[in-house]
Amino acid sequence: MDLMRPRPLSNDDNIIEQHEQEEEEENFEIDSSFVLPDDIKQGPEINNEKIVTNENEFKCEGDSSIIIIHQSGQIECNQDLYAKNGLFTNSFVLSDCIFMNKTCETISILKLTCKYQNKDQQWIPCQIHFLPKQSIVTLKANELFNCSLKIEIELKGTPGSSNEHRIRAHSLLPQPLQFQISIEDTQMKHSNLFVQQINRPLHLPTLDIVSRKFNVDQSNIIDFVSCDDCLNSVRYFLLIYFSNEKTENELKFCFGCDLTLFYRPSWNKQFIRTLQKQAKKQNQFELIVHEDILSSFFICKTLFNQQFQLQAIQIQIRTQTSFIQQTIRLPLDLIFAQSISF
Repeated sequence: MDLMRPRPLSNDDNIIEQHEQEEEEENFEIDSSFVLPDDIKQGPEINNEKIVTNENEFKCEGDSSIIIIHQSGQIECNQDLYAKNGLFTNSFVLSDCIFMNKTCETISILKLTCKYQNKDQQWIPCQIHFLPKQSIVTLKANELFNCSLKIEIELKGTPGSSNEHRIRAHSLLPQPLQFQISIEDTQMKHSNLFVQQINRPLHLPTLDIVSRKFNVDQSNIIDFVSCDDCLNSVRYFLLIYFSNEKTENELKFCFGCDLTLFYRPSWNKQFIRTLQKQAKKQNQFELIVHEDILSSFFICKTLFNQQFQLQAIQIQIRTQTSFIQQTIRLPLDLIFAQSISF
């Protein structure tokens, strides 16, 4: 039927289409009169510096003839994979411990106990046992007993989110973490060994680490925003950079959580034009984008000027301990340039 055939373009239609294309191609330079909102930064950052202490500071003391030696000095940590009823266990294994009887008579260890010092510097009782488990250890004259000790602390909260986090003392505990290991012998005498555990620095994302991971040239980086969850020792971040590796210039985004989870959307010219059309149609100078990316932590808004031309993106990252809001002006002159020279 003739009614179903496309209507041939008239001269007026060609003029309208050409005018729309010209409107799309013009005025993509940065609006120097557009004022960016103030940035906001609240809350602490993760202290990821290496702790240096005197490892020989803590020694065995007491009146028992049995002395305790932690020969290796190494403390292995582990956290439960999941919390149960809001509780999980942070365990610590002291390998290569020696119990030595200095006397010429047989003595038994009747009781083995442990305390740890919390962030309020209070000594809190916790579970400890020999590995392999046994209730009484008997030492003959001048005898040595070699074993490992396992300490368990029950904590209220959420265990670490990755293997790197779970092989540490949890952030609910202080650093260095101090333990007092005590024994009571058959002569009703006591010995106390004080030891401390120190976490290794975390492999947290930084601008340098993330840009190297994704092979981003430093000259193409637009901005890097990060916000820490100090309760769980996790860092959320966004890297924005310019790319002209393909035939079309693009803005590249890398949303991430630590160095284990990444989302990498791209914006080309057509995507930006679509955003501008949407803002004009809805008569809105702000639009939320990427609502499906780590939405519990990130809010991303596109900001437009009075002509509904995209000017900036505003990033909000909120964690359990910190908040950041940063507005980043976008280099539209690069995205819509016909040719780029570096």
